[in-house]
Amino acid sequence: MSLTEQIFYLTIFILYCLVGILIINKAYKGKKSNVVYLGINIITNGIIYFLVFLSFSWLQYVLRDVGLIFALIFTKLTFYQDKKGPFLGFLIFTIVSGVIQSLFSIIGFFLITDISIIFLFLYIADVFFAITVMISSCWFAYAAFEAYNGIKSYDLEPFQKKRYLIFGVSGILIAFDGFLFFVFMPAMMNYILGLIIQFMIAGLIFIFIVLNYLVWVAPKFYRDFLNKGYVSSSGKEEELSEEELMKKLSAGDK
Repeated sequence: MSLTEQIFYLTIFILYCLVGILIINKAYKGKKSNVVYLGINIITNGIIYFLVFLSFSWLQYVLRDVGLIFALIFTKLTFYQDKKGPFLGFLIFTIVSGVIQSLFSIIGFFLITDISIIFLFLYIADVFFAITVMISSCWFAYAAFEAYNGIKSYDLEPFQKKRYLIFGVSGILIAFDGFLFFVFMPAMMNYILGLIIQFMIAGLIFIFIVLNYLVWVAPKFYRDFLNKGYVSSSGKEEELSEEELMKKLSAGDK
């Protein structure tokens, strides 16, 4: 592993864990238990990059779907707590995908010596991971956009409404990240192309981390920027939890 790759993996690990901890702390203080699962998802992803940094690459195949399970739980508790959704089907697929990735990675790293067959096994594992990432991220992106469309006419501060739009955009970015996994393993045969894809993935991951920091940690300057000029018709400002917003949406309240 080159020094550049080591710096990349360590930097992503630190950023993921820092933002994940901040999100969990904010969720705990605000009694938003659903958001805790998103924070755990982000920290889990950071740990995976740290394992790669330590050259325990095979462990990432074993653990990376664990983070996706937490993401699915977050989506379920945030947007589908009181209505039906595809959660169970997606959860089963994610678990099965994780088992397949684990088996293929163990075979590829420890039981095969032919480099071309090793690449094939790991690429198949990456394909399963890519599909699972796209399913998970597209689902929470869809749920976030649906929530935004449902509440954008509500008398709520702009930040509360726009954060779903921003969160949905972050989901699309990660879905594209998943797509890149389809081409990432073959591209490793070409150093230049592989490097370009690595930087693309790094850029998307960085934007995802920043967007989720702004959405769920919500520093005051950012919140004030989005709420500039807003005056509530009721004369008071209130922040509703995701659960309360979804209940209002289901009931058709304004």
